Amino acid sequence: MRLLAIFLVSIFLFPPVSSATTLEDLIETAKKENPELKAIESKVKAMEQRAIVEGSLDDPMFKVEFMDLPRDNPIPYPSNAMQTRYSLTQTIPFPGRLGLKKAFTSSAAGQMAAELKAKELEILSSIKTAYFDYLYDVKAIKTTTEIKGIIDALKKVAEIKYSTGLTPQQDVIKAEVELSMIDTELAELEARKDIAKINLNGLIGRKPDTPIGGEIEGYKHERPRLNVEELSKTAFEKSPMLLAINSNIKEAEIGKELSKRKYSIDFMFEMAAVQREDRFPDTWNLMFGITLPIWSGKYRGMQAEAGYSLESAKASLENTRINILKELNDEVRMLKATERILELYEKSLAPMAEIGFKSSLVSYETGRVDFMTVIEGERTLKKTKIDYLRATADYWQRLSEIEKIVGEELM
Repeated sequence: MRLLAIFLVSIFLFPPVSSATTLEDLIETAKKENPELKAIESKVKAMEQRAIVEGSLDDPMFKVEFMDLPRDNPIPYPSNAMQTRYSLTQTIPFPGRLGLKKAFTSSAAGQMAAELKAKELEILSSIKTAYFDYLYDVKAIKTTTEIKGIIDALKKVAEIKYSTGLTPQQDVIKAEVELSMIDTELAELEARKDIAKINLNGLIGRKPDTPIGGEIEGYKHERPRLNVEELSKTAFEKSPMLLAINSNIKEAEIGKELSKRKYSIDFMFEMAAVQREDRFPDTWNLMFGITLPIWSGKYRGMQAEAGYSLESAKASLENTRINILKELNDEVRMLKATERILELYEKSLAPMAEIGFKSSLVSYETGRVDFMTVIEGERTLKKTKIDYLRATADYWQRLSEIEKIVGEELM
């Protein structure tokens, strides 16, 4: 009987090995397949190409004018006109303006690239949250199933002892009730696992019913030691929110300078040749023109708008830095609290629950405790293991939130 008890408990210590799906596998799939990331990445590439367009001259215009066409035969053809004028016109903005327009659009592309990074971190954080929810459900089902196996074996032991008159029939009934309660828990866990799988597949960019693939692997990385000062420094350098605002500030600075250049003139050059009947003379016509920025009111409005945009971006930067520090400190404190809870489970609660359950099994064999004591020990062990799994998932989910704030992967 004692060997049976030792065998039943040992399945917690030596779980079966199987092929696994890792978090890294899911993240790599998401980076390739997530439609939202694809959409933003395409927008960034489009904006980068737009910068090339903004830094280029407008196309020249070729024009043909047919002059003095006869009323009775107004066909636009050189031999039918008294004069045919061919001209080529090119507009050229004031020096420096094209470069500023290109830089302005490039800054907007930089801002969008930062937003892409922010969205990527947000999606990856959501994937990690869904992953650890799914992993919790898988491990909770496995643990609960193992507990069910122990209770089922104990039920058989109780039936044998009842048949020999060593225990009352009530022990068998209690075992059957406990098994029914465990089946209810398993049904709830299976439903939650299916919901978590649907959520995870949606974030990755796959159909809801796509199998995860093999047994999902438990996360085996060591818990990192975090320093708030170092994390703050990293966040100020790499946070996508701050990078986006810095790009916005640069864009506003360029926009302010560009608004000043609106006062400057643009140039127009035209070269023309005139065909008279079927002859081209040996002369050319050249034309030169400039724009006259005389409506100063609108240009002052442009400058004022650009100045206010710059002030707003700088204020937003400072406000975002303050919020990042607050969120970072809050999340790190909560993470460390969860870590202390995990250490309590690992060093005290889990070992004590394991010892208590083993002791109740041995004592039940020898008749020193009743069957209900074993059930209570089983429930305590199960709750301790399930709570530990939940706290573990909470820890890694909080760490993924810190990654989103800092702008760098920490696991």
